[in-house]
Amino acid sequence: MSHQTQVNTPFYKQTNSRYPMITPWPTVGMLFSNMRASDMGLVAGATAVSFPLGAILGRPARRSAMWFFGVTGFSAMTIHVMQRVTWRLQGKMENYKECITYGIYPRENEQ
Repeated sequence: MSHQTQVNTPFYKQTNSRYPMITPWPTVGMLFSNMRASDMGLVAGATAVSFPLGAILGRPARRSAMWFFGVTGFSAMTIHVMQRVTWRLQGKMENYKECITYGIYPRENEQ
């Protein structure tokens, strides 16, 4: 017997969305594979700013503070970017590129 999810339950219904939903529950693998270059740039930028900031502000333990700030900046921005990708896959943000990737053609008024 195969396991089937009920997609038509009220929890999954999308209301007042301007963009088509690709999936209601994206997996972590889908999130990482659907990151755009701008998303990766946000993570890299936050990490690049966090390390020197920790070194500057981290007196007297500069090395420890640098690593703490760097890892915290990387982690926080990665979580933020994963949230943005989730919103795009759920149709809550602009998702034109993802629609083309998955073969879902958006409505004409969305471009």
